[in-house]
Amino acid sequence: AAAAVAGLAAACPLSLALTLRLFSDARCTRRSFADALAAELPPAARLAGSPHFAEGVRCSLVDRKAVPAWPGPGSTLETVTDADVDALLAPLPDGRGLSPDYWAGLAAPGGGGGGGGGGL
Repeated sequence: AAAAVAGLAAACPLSLALTLRLFSDARCTRRSFADALAAELPPAARLAGSPHFAEGVRCSLVDRKAVPAWPGPGSTLETVTDADVDALLAPLPDGRGLSPDYWAGLAAPGGGGGGGGGGL
């Protein structure tokens, strides 16, 4: 348990708040797997290009064991706002988000074929 708490303490505060929201939403709405994947695409796309992601990579893979210095707003859990998380979850502006129908056509790992109409 101590290792889990230490891992959470080092994690990106913005990502922790997002994860809590996604878990809460999934529990309350009982989303399908396809709906969950579609909901997670916008925040994943936004976070992948964020300074928070770059800092996490620097600490985990480049400097190893370095203490992360999370940038800007959302640098601590206390400073992450609902608006910050809402912005991550908003639909992608250019329509590149994939509909749940895309995910429904994909086979599960180890399953048969099935095509989904392209990749990311």
